[in-house]
Amino acid sequence: MPQPRDKARKLAEAYHQVFSSGDGKLVLADLMSRFHVLGPSFAGDPYTTAFREGERNVLLYIAEKLALDPARFAELYSDVRDEILRWSND
Repeated sequence: MPQPRDKARKLAEAYHQVFSSGDGKLVLADLMSRFHVLGPSFAGDPYTTAFREGERNVLLYIAEKLALDPARFAELYSDVRDEILRWSND
């Protein structure tokens, strides 16, 4: 039976495999831009703020699995920003 540490390592490897490709980086950057990682999650309504924080938390979980410093999110986004903008204008 696999040990918890082995399971965690295997899961982290799977996250790296998915998000290390060009498409994976593009998807990650799109998620960051859509789910309040690159900007404030605050809204006038506390329920909306809580909802947005939940969305943001998903990206922080992914960053943890990738051993990615959240301070680098803006840098990663800027690497693929032009491609995302081209797609959103289509």
